Amino acid sequence: CVLLAFEYIHRFRTLHPNARGHQGAEVRLFVSAFILAHKYHPDRIFSFWSQISGIPTKSLTLSERVFLKALDHKMDITRPEFMKWTIQCQHWVSLLAKK
Repeated sequence: CVLLAFEYIHRFRTLHPNARGHQGAEVRLFVSAFILAHKYHPDRIFSFWSQISGIPTKSLTLSERVFLKALDHKMDITRPEFMKWTIQCQHWVSLLAKK
């Protein structure tokens, strides 16, 4: 789910390159992306997102709706898209490892 959440954030940033949030918005963005990834592609681990993130449930619900709308509700990802995204993430990790 983490890689998929990063893909959703990447899509969001591509669709909305000028989007700016207040301090702490990046945490809400990541948690919203992770929740959506988990809901759309569920795994076997269930967590209480509010407890994990420290973000109130109402705020998380709002963030999730805003994030989903910003992605135009397009949560599907094809296998080729996911493989391309995985390769891109591996590339970034290899660059970080060289430092």
